[in-house]
Amino acid sequence: CKQDLQDKIDSIDIIITCPNAYRGASNGLLVKETDYNGYRTCYWKHRYPIATYLVCMAVSNYATYYNYVPYQGDTLPVLVYAYPEDTDYAKSSTPAIIPMIQLYDSIFGMYPFSKEKYGMVEFGWGGGMEHQTMTFESDFSFELMAHELGHHWFGDKVTCASWEDIWLNEGFAVYLSGLCYQYIGTEWWYAFRYTRIAGSCTEPSGSVWCSDTTSVGRIFNAHLSYSKGAMVLHMLRWELGDSLFFTGLKNYLNDINNAYSFANTTSLRQHLEAASGKDLSGFFYNWVYGKGYPSYQIAWTQDFGNHVSLTMSQTQSDPSVSFYDMPVAVQFKNATSDTTIVLNHTFSGQSFSFDIPFVADTLIFDPDLWIISAKNTITRQAAYNFSFFIYPNPTRTTLQMRVESNVERSGDLKIYNELGQVLRQNTVNLQPGVNFLNTDIQNFPGGVYRVSIKASGKTITSSFVVR
Repeated sequence: CKQDLQDKIDSIDIIITCPNAYRGASNGLLVKETDYNGYRTCYWKHRYPIATYLVCMAVSNYATYYNYVPYQGDTLPVLVYAYPEDTDYAKSSTPAIIPMIQLYDSIFGMYPFSKEKYGMVEFGWGGGMEHQTMTFESDFSFELMAHELGHHWFGDKVTCASWEDIWLNEGFAVYLSGLCYQYIGTEWWYAFRYTRIAGSCTEPSGSVWCSDTTSVGRIFNAHLSYSKGAMVLHMLRWELGDSLFFTGLKNYLNDINNAYSFANTTSLRQHLEAASGKDLSGFFYNWVYGKGYPSYQIAWTQDFGNHVSLTMSQTQSDPSVSFYDMPVAVQFKNATSDTTIVLNHTFSGQSFSFDIPFVADTLIFDPDLWIISAKNTITRQAAYNFSFFIYPNPTRTTLQMRVESNVERSGDLKIYNELGQVLRQNTVNLQPGVNFLNTDIQNFPGGVYRVSIKASGKTITSSFVVR
């Protein structure tokens, strides 16, 4: 036994003898079970390379059964060892593993140990462990099953070459469970991304790369190795696009130097660069080796011609990174319309200018949750010192006005008919930036009217038509 991350055992035989009220579970295929003189001997054979920490055995009064996964013209057996008292629960929960295996197969290639089996063993500790071909799971919940199964591609077939690279195991397993939410349990996909981004930003001076391998707690840090590792992969997907991202991952898994062996972060970067033709050294320097996360500050205006001016600034939670260079999506919307613009953000304080085809009242930063960030601020500024715009014009039942003011003001709003008579008068309180005002005019007969707002010694007016 070489207890390191440099050499895998080429095969193992595990023979477990226990009282015959029990049975032993382990890696690979069960060659035979024999009972003799009150004892049971279980002989397991595994013929794939395996890292020492993925060898397992468990003994209990297990109830056993199979699920079967049809894929690629064949059937993969899924062997379940459950406590007898939990058998009904297990049988109702474990079939969810079937579409997960089919999903991973379609994205990453065939289950790496398809000549043997996939197995799940119930055990009494919290969480799970990705023992090769026989995962241990404290329960058969959706995300736990997806996580431990995902390790069989990332962690078991390709194992991190150092505990410094543990995110290549855990970040991938978390992200693969997210893919199961995206494509199978779709109602949880948004919540998955939201909670993992929040977890990534819990430690403002933490990196995905594990620099202290003397601490088990740091190696298996839930915020850094798991959540942040997963969302760094999500950002790489955003940076490259699905086709190039998943092509690069398949090439990484199938590299003869990695498959059924060990790999490091540099190998992953090189395969993603080869697939995409992009230099990702800066991305990995910032997001994998660098510490912390960015916060974005956005200030925007929209003039009466629907032209948007936007300035995007960025601060960092840790000085190890001076700037996170990322494409950033912003969504503009109102009650009936929305549009998303992707901005190539390359320096803090960068300005952007573009048109959108409607009057927006809201800007949403990163609406699809692609980017690790926290403490972001969005400020709507006035495009004019003091002015307003009526829409739609002509109108019928409601006068809608977008009033812009560079300072807080209190003023009088009046509506006049063509004879100069005041038909409506009220006080308005305007905040700095953009204000949206609505006035009921459904009892106004058709014709031309004038509206004025007097505030701070200045009067602004405009006409509108009632149909």
